[in-house]
Amino acid sequence: MGRLVDVPPSVKLTGGGGDSNEYLERVAKYIPGEILAGYLTINGIIQSVDATKEAALPYAAWAVFVLCLILTPIYFNAMGLPGQPK
Repeated sequence: MGRLVDVPPSVKLTGGGGDSNEYLERVAKYIPGEILAGYLTINGIIQSVDATKEAALPYAAWAVFVLCLILTPIYFNAMGLPGQPK
């Protein structure tokens, strides 16, 4: 199963009598598992920090979110094949 989704123009992505498993597989391809795993790991480490530093937790959580948000397009660009849409 390839990571990136290449949808032909004739395929409908909404409703109808299509195969729901095929649709769910296409949607799941948009979620980079490596980025999600990294986010959950780093967020877990941040949450386990000493209770005296709780004031910094929201800032650290936002920093991790922004980092993952920036890394996602970079990841898709690195995984994309030449000539395929990203």
